Formats: sequence, C-alpha cells, structure tokens
Amino acid sequence: MRSFVAISVLDSNHDLGECINRLLKSTVQKDIYVYDLTMTGLDSELKRFIKSYNNYRVFLVRVKRASSCKNRNERLNLGMLTSLMAFNRYDKYSSYIHITQGMMIDNKDLNILIDNSKLFHGLSPVIESYNGIEVLKAIYDRYGFEIISLEDGSIHFITGQIEESFALNPKCFALSRLYANKILKFTYSKEDPARYLNKLLIETNTGVTSKVDTNLFIHEHLY
Repeated sequence: MRSFVAISVLDSNHDLGECINRLLKSTVQKDIYVYDLTMTGLDSELKRFIKSYNNYRVFLVRVKRASSCKNRNERLNLGMLTSLMAFNRYDKYSSYIHITQGMMIDNKDLNILIDNSKLFHGLSPVIESYNGIEVLKAIYDRYGFEIISLEDGSIHFITGQIEESFALNPKCFALSRLYANKILKFTYSKEDPARYLNKLLIETNTGVTSKVDTNLFIHEHLY
C-alpha cells in the first residue's frame, strides 16, 4: 500500500521545492499532499511549481481556515489535524507521515521512517540540525507524564542520544494506519505544537505516546 505524506506549509519559503524534490526521489509508493497553511495563500510561483508535479502525485490543499489564524502554532496544529482527518478517510494508505516544509529527508531516511512506523505504530526520528540534536520543550515518559520542561525561548540542543523519550515531534512523525485510526478526538488549539500533539495522542484511545527511535536521524537544514 501507499504512504500518505503531508507537508505543512506556514509561509512561502522556496525551500519547499527542495523538500518536495527530495521526497520524490524516494522509491517508496507515496502520495504527497502539500497543505497551504499561510494566511494569504502561497505565492503564484510556488502554486505553479506544485501543480506542475500533479502527475507525480503531488497535490496542493488550501486550508481556508488558516487565513483567520494569526497564531503560527494554531496553523501548524490545524495542518496536522486536517491532514490526519484526510488520511483517516482513505483506505488506500498504510502509513501517515507528517513533516514541515523545511525538513530535508533523503531516500534512505524516508524508507526507514515508513518501515519503522509499521513496527512501532507511532514514531518520531531524532531531529539533528547543524548545531546539535533538538530537545522538545515537553518530553513525556512511557506513562504520558511530562518528565522535563525546558524554558520557552530559542531552540534547545543536547549532545548524544535521548534516552527514555516517548514524545512525537510535530516537525517529523509517522503513524501506522492502526495507530492513526485510534485518534478520534479532533480539536484545534493555539498550544505549543509539540505539547499539543502529544496531549492529543495521550487523551484519545491511544493511551500513551510511542517511543522515539534514537537510531534514526533526519537532517534538517534550517539552522
């Protein structure tokens, strides 16, 4: 079966083209849905670029409600849930992948991510940037309780691997069909996306968030 790849786009950043091209180079069977979550809509050049890739199964979805959402967190949360609801309506996809527009995922990374989502049912890779490994502001243990809370501010980094970490990272995560279908409670929020995503998964029928596979690194060219 095919994989459903959702890209949340919050601004007309032209790195989106490279993000899509890298995904297309992967040999896995997939459809790519680009969710336009900008307040005024993507610029015409990006729209033409995406539409020119329709034959490669790349589709543009304008989320109209985003135009009234001034809060960036709210728009990202809206994108995640809109795409998850769309995924749950289709039976032809075996796994759901969500990434943000700045993620640069190569062929090997995408294959590993999809394969591991089938094994773990819910998976986030460790996000490794040029400056280190990102730590989420809220990390949850296996029982769904917050075990560390870093102060709000710029991105935080650590060195080495993250042990006993079970949080899904909204920048990049994967869900199996079995896991995604358990998410029945869809609500919108301005809350921090990492905290919001994990609370959503804990508070629905899934019970707990899934373990982060610390052997998988996705390289993000944003910093």
